Amino acid sequence: MPATSGSMRVRHDVLMSVAAAMRADAADLDAVIERLGRAAGATSSLARWPAGRAFHERAEAALAALQQAQRRAADDQADAARRMADTAVNYEQAEAAVRHTVARAS
Repeated sequence: MPATSGSMRVRHDVLMSVAAAMRADAADLDAVIERLGRAAGATSSLARWPAGRAFHERAEAALAALQQAQRRAADDQADAARRMADTAVNYEQAEAAVRHTVARAS
């Protein structure tokens, strides 16, 4: 159905594609945080020296903050992706119902 003045066309395939891309981005972010966690863990060997201990503690604190931010971002992205997919399904069903109604009326 063409969009009319003051309206917008919602394309099921585009919404589903964006939702899938958001899920992939969240997975990529998880992988980065995991790699950072391994790197921060490797700094524990420095803890034998006072300066090394301070560096390790700061690395661990930074990692904890990143992990917390990543969890929030992942939750937000998953929620947005779910909403996009739900919207796509709802619009697809509505368009199918309109096409069916128009076909019956013709």
